[in-house]
Amino acid sequence: MKNVLTNIAMVLLFVAGTMAGPITTPEQAIDRVLDVTGLSRDLKSQRGSETAELVTYHDSTTPFISHELDGSSAWKVLVDGFKFGMDATEEQRELDVPKTIEAWIDSETGKIMKITIRQNESDSDLVRQPTAEESQRRLQRAGETIFSLAENVPSVSMMNAIRLCKAHPLTAKEIIIWYVEYQMTNCTSYSKRPVWFVFMRGGYPISPREDVPLYMRNHIHCVIDATDGSLMFGPVNGPYPKLE
Repeated sequence: MKNVLTNIAMVLLFVAGTMAGPITTPEQAIDRVLDVTGLSRDLKSQRGSETAELVTYHDSTTPFISHELDGSSAWKVLVDGFKFGMDATEEQRELDVPKTIEAWIDSETGKIMKITIRQNESDSDLVRQPTAEESQRRLQRAGETIFSLAENVPSVSMMNAIRLCKAHPLTAKEIIIWYVEYQMTNCTSYSKRPVWFVFMRGGYPISPREDVPLYMRNHIHCVIDATDGSLMFGPVNGPYPKLE
């Protein structure tokens, strides 16, 4: 039993350190993404090829810190043919269609700027992503604040954070993940800390109310403490765009 618990802990946690420092080659960028996401150690998920290129990162959707990120030099890493491989029913496994992971890493600091997981099949019903201002207003009403990109290597991988969200990642058309310094300002028991902010779009709604537009119910976020894997907030609806 002791060995089993030890193995579980090794899957969930890995040695934390700083990510500070420039990323200078495509190989370094790919290794950083595979390490921080947990894909390099995850035995259940599947993936195809990985590529990386140096780009100018344009950002208009990250709440609170979009203006700081926009225009930065970044490595864009693509991972094709990704599948979660989660424990699920046969019906749910059929939803685990191939996806593409896109990750952006600040080339000067090595910090993770954003990660997206998208289904390869297009979906015309998926509404636009909310702007940074729209998301910020929604989060502020709930007492949530993002301060900056997180610097230390997370003790909980992105893959485990998604599994811990208690939502429906297999059904989401798009998942956006930020690794950031975060605080619930209306809850004194939580100090500022690094978290995985997981934002799922276009999947199963968590509210059955059909009198509320679907896009307001299938935009869902949750927040996972990146130091110990605890669920800090959610899953809850929003943020979602303001549509005319």
